[in-house]
Amino acid sequence: MVQKRQPWYYRGKLAGMQTLYDGLTFLTVLGGGHMAAEWRRPQMQFAVKRFLSKEGISD
Repeated sequence: MVQKRQPWYYRGKLAGMQTLYDGLTFLTVLGGGHMAAEWRRPQMQFAVKRFLSKEGISD
């Protein structure tokens, strides 16, 4: 483990938790469950956009 579990935020509100490993970021989305892309669409779009631009999830 490179970095312990930390919260991540979307528009100033807690959106989930992230854990960084060597070469892997494990991300959870609060309230999303296995349907996060449908039930928490704005948070998922934010996370995917940040991932693709290699910015990292934390602001």
